[in-house]
Amino acid sequence: MKKRISLFLFFLLVYTSPGFAAESKMVFLGNIEFSFIKENSQKDFEVRLYVREKAGLLKYLAEERSYNIIEKSDYLSIKNRHYSFPKEKDYKNIEPSFINDFNVELFTPIREEIMKKYGNTPEPEELTQYVNKYITNKSFSRGFDTASVVAEKREGDCTEHAILLVSIMRMFKIPARLVMGVKFFEEEEASFAYGHAWVEYVHKGKWKGADPSLLNEVDHSYIPTGTVDREGMGYTMGMIPLFNRLPYRIERSGL
Repeated sequence: MKKRISLFLFFLLVYTSPGFAAESKMVFLGNIEFSFIKENSQKDFEVRLYVREKAGLLKYLAEERSYNIIEKSDYLSIKNRHYSFPKEKDYKNIEPSFINDFNVELFTPIREEIMKKYGNTPEPEELTQYVNKYITNKSFSRGFDTASVVAEKREGDCTEHAILLVSIMRMFKIPARLVMGVKFFEEEEASFAYGHAWVEYVHKGKWKGADPSLLNEVDHSYIPTGTVDREGMGYTMGMIPLFNRLPYRIERSGL
């Protein structure tokens, strides 16, 4: 049952403040209704996203990404059988921020430990593995914590894994940012989808993806619906459009 529950632990964002969100448990977004497209051949890849903020998601996927979108009356249809990275090529953000606060003293021993283990210029894959092992309590007990809180508590779900990896990558001069969206899963008994968070970064001039919580390749089973670009004290207000872009129902075929 836990696998069918969204990994996002959001408050009702209109009521949040940074301090309150950091110290309180957040409410589950809820299950994403999931089914197969009956009228479509399983050989033809298609994902149908039923979303409250359809116009915002359409613009994000078609303009900021390179997804081919067909807008229907009640859903968006995607037929790209690949993950589409951002169109922008010059993302260079390696700066600390309110939520990516790797400039605090708490990160000094983390930096030293990483350099001792991997050298002065660790690879992104090594940092991803490090974050996965560093967060020892994999749970839904936290909200959307800042990186320093994650570093101190060493617990959380996908959002905590992702925010910590973004900060550690930036600490080693790798431009990175947190992405929110949907992850599909195939199992013997069932297929399902849930809200998820992962990381996009630039390495050697190319966009790449990393999932520090699942350690999976970021492929077409991931669909981004928003990027956390607002990183100041009012970051929760910037989360509202991201929240509205998350689908409440998904249909797919040919995964």
